[in-house]
Amino acid sequence: MKKLLLVDDDEQILIAVEAFLNSSGFACDCVLTGADAKRCMLEGSYAAIVLDWRLPDISGYDLCLQYRQAGGQTPIIFLT
Repeated sequence: MKKLLLVDDDEQILIAVEAFLNSSGFACDCVLTGADAKRCMLEGSYAAIVLDWRLPDISGYDLCLQYRQAGGQTPIIFLT
């Protein structure tokens, strides 16, 4: 089973996307903040990251830039 990281500050959207992806055979780690996402991105191993464009503590764009500058290569899909 492939593992995904889902990042969104809207808990209802996070729950809905997670349910859909779980029913499609994916395992998901879900976080609500950029700080938690950054920790997971650097410590975890994911097939892909689904990242919200706007988070309360950092933009998804800036988080993606930081991740790439740290050498992260996991594919990222943005939600807007």
